[in-house]
Amino acid sequence: MSALKLFHAQGGVAEVTSRPAEAETDVQDLVEADLEAMLGVRFPASDRCHCRQPGEGPPGGGR
Repeated sequence: MSALKLFHAQGGVAEVTSRPAEAETDVQDLVEADLEAMLGVRFPASDRCHCRQPGEGPPGGGR
């Protein structure tokens, strides 16, 4: 399988240089921040992050 190439097309076309992400969260943050531009999808802010730390249990105290 060949690598997927990305291009920036503003005032000309240039290939985007890839770089490794330091952490998966870097990629997740980038995608979530640009969902509308990349995929034409927009979510309400309340649906975008259900952030809980490990050990916090289910949302709503399990009710």
